[in-house]
Amino acid sequence: MLSIGELSKQTGASVRSLRHYEQSGLLAASRFANGYRYFDPAAVQFVQRIRVLLNNGFTLEEIRPVASMLDPHPRSMREVCADVIALSGSKL
Repeated sequence: MLSIGELSKQTGASVRSLRHYEQSGLLAASRFANGYRYFDPAAVQFVQRIRVLLNNGFTLEEIRPVASMLDPHPRSMREVCADVIALSGSKL
């Protein structure tokens, strides 16, 4: 498990951004008795993918419907492709 600080260091995303992703429902964290957030190691790749989309002009609202595509364990590719095609088409 990674602390929010460790996740920030590994992804280049600020702690504030990571909290925002969590509050937006994009990123899941576990909380332990000490109240700290902890993230699965797979969150590194997930956050990096979010940042790529943000850097390419997408908003968190636009990313949310296809967030499952960013997960290391995505749902069926047919569903993902339909979502991505719809998102890309609307962005263009």
